[in-house]
Amino acid sequence: HYIRIDCANLSGLEFSSYKPFLVGRRPDVPVMSLREDGTALVDGKPFFPIGLYGVAPRDFNAYDIDRGFADLKAAGFNLGHSYSVARDPAFLRAAAKYGFKLWTGAVDATKLDTWFVEKGRHDPTHLAWYLGDDTWDNTTPEQLRDRYEAVTAIDGRRLTCQADPIRSDWAKDHYQDYVNYTDVFMPEIYPLHGDDKDAACVARTVKDMDRAFADIAKYGDGRPRAVWPIIQHFRGWGWRKFPTAGQLNAMSFAALIHGGKGITWYTYGGYCNEEKKQFNYGVTSSAEVWGALTNVSRR
Repeated sequence: HYIRIDCANLSGLEFSSYKPFLVGRRPDVPVMSLREDGTALVDGKPFFPIGLYGVAPRDFNAYDIDRGFADLKAAGFNLGHSYSVARDPAFLRAAAKYGFKLWTGAVDATKLDTWFVEKGRHDPTHLAWYLGDDTWDNTTPEQLRDRYEAVTAIDGRRLTCQADPIRSDWAKDHYQDYVNYTDVFMPEIYPLHGDDKDAACVARTVKDMDRAFADIAKYGDGRPRAVWPIIQHFRGWGWRKFPTAGQLNAMSFAALIHGGKGITWYTYGGYCNEEKKQFNYGVTSSAEVWGALTNVSRR
């Protein structure tokens, strides 16, 4: 059910908000929370997320998602995400089979769909609801607040998260107005473009991580927050090169040294279209690229 609240004042300023509430069964799933220091807890036990974006049936796994999760498990991963098959029963079964947790989109406060209410919130594999992707470009702070309040009103047993490049070189970065509307921030740390700035990739990683925690300290409401960095391991989408194995290693561990309570990488697979001159490559594009990542993820 929804309550719609419409307000107006004598100056002509107007505001509308949808607030959902549920008459129904509570999820019988583990409670996901954050310890005071930002460590993720699953029913009170510490959990360190090691995740990968965009997992799906691809050439690399012979279009067998069970095999895909088996490969990821062997490589040390425990957290998965998908854009294309996140709600597919085969994807959810494979994640559960190999002991994975998931983070999945649940973004519109005014359209909490049947799957989210009747199935998603009852699925014990879900660690977090993903409320913003490139948040600053797509979502106002007020919209993210409404999403956060709506999702947690219906499912208060999961964490919430958002992803955005923090823009640590800007006077006003992308995170500061959004700090209080998810539990977890996932800074998109993609510093390698194939130019003379690439040598600063580790320094940029440190700067972005430190800026995120500075925002939490300055703009946060005092509740625990966590930062799970997203480290670049792709080529395409305007970025002209993969990190070297050394750069990937250094950026990943620098992000953890500077406060990451989990880590993810972007992305599992890319999409190429010769007609459109699109050539985007993820971590499964070659044995060398996959090996560089899994050397880090296993450790």
